[in-house]
Amino acid sequence: MEKVIERNLTVEKDVLTPRDRNRIAKGMNQYVFGICLIENKFVFVKRKSGGLGFPGGGVEKGETPLQAVKREIKEETDVDVKKARLFGKETVHICGKVLRGYAYKCELCSKPAKKGVVLASAPRKLEFENQFWIWKVRGRKILENKVGISKMDSRRR
Repeated sequence: MEKVIERNLTVEKDVLTPRDRNRIAKGMNQYVFGICLIENKFVFVKRKSGGLGFPGGGVEKGETPLQAVKREIKEETDVDVKKARLFGKETVHICGKVLRGYAYKCELCSKPAKKGVVLASAPRKLEFENQFWIWKVRGRKILENKVGISKMDSRRR
């Protein structure tokens, strides 16, 4: 069994959206995302910002992170999750708030066909926080700086 990756980040710059701030104020401080591979390509969804990210979102009250990742993937890709296992956890300290994230490696029941879903190896418009997890899935070393932006080391472990 693979070890669960854990990481701690301190983000000094306020990158929270008004929606994120509102959710945190209501006590929703956990989020999830699914790392799904189909035909050796990652599944990404288009964000309002124009970038791409893994399907995921906030954990709602009364919901476990596993339930949340299955719900979020279904909402964003229109495909059910066949299997999901915890791959990583992250604790993010940002502007005096603490957020907890859960990364799941997921196997989907079918290939997504929903508009806004992209299958790609490593697209250029990828949100920076997703790069860390792509490189971890591929078994490459990562050097992180204090703001959470990863510098990639292309040598294999």
